[in-house]
Amino acid sequence: MTRLYVVRHARTAWTGRRYCGRTDVPLTSAGRRDATALGSRLASIAGGALVRTSPLRRAVETAALIARGGPFWVDERLREIDFGAAEGLSFAELARRWPDLGATLASGGVPAGWPEGESWSDCRARATALREELRDREGDTILVTHAFVARALLEGTCLPIDLAPAQLSVVELDVAPAPR
Repeated sequence: MTRLYVVRHARTAWTGRRYCGRTDVPLTSAGRRDATALGSRLASIAGGALVRTSPLRRAVETAALIARGGPFWVDERLREIDFGAAEGLSFAELARRWPDLGATLASGGVPAGWPEGESWSDCRARATALREELRDREGDTILVTHAFVARALLEGTCLPIDLAPAQLSVVELDVAPAPR
C-alpha cells in the first residue's frame, strides 16, 4: 500500500491575496512556524518517507522544515499551475478583468484554462502521471505542492480537499494491477 501525504506549502505574503503561480515568493515568519508545526506532526513518518517538492521557494522551504534536515527531492511536476496573465492579480482584479473566470473560481470550480497560462487538463495530466508513478512504490511519500496541483492530485479520490496553507490530505493508493 502506498500512502501519499499531499501538503500545500505554508503561508506567503501573497497567500489569500494574489494569484501566485510561478512567482517565487518566500514563506512569511508565520508560514515558517506553520511548516515547522506540520513537520512536528509528520515527524514519525517523515524520516522514512520519500519527500518530493515543487521547485518554488515557498514549497522548498516547507519541505525542508517537514524533512527536518533529511533529504528531499525537487519534482517539476509539483510546480503550481501557470496563471499566465492572472499572475499577481488580486482576486477582485481577476474578477473585474475576466468576470466568467472570477465566477468559476468564486463558485469553487476549476477553470478550463488561464489567460495566456496553463490549461487545467495539462496540470491534471502532470499530477496524475506523478500519482500513477508513485502507486507502485511501497511506503509513504510526502508531496509538497500548491493549491491547484494538490487539487489535481486528489481529484477522483473520496477525500475532502483541504487547500489551506500547511495542511495535508492523506491518500492511500492500491498497487496497480499487473498488466495482462
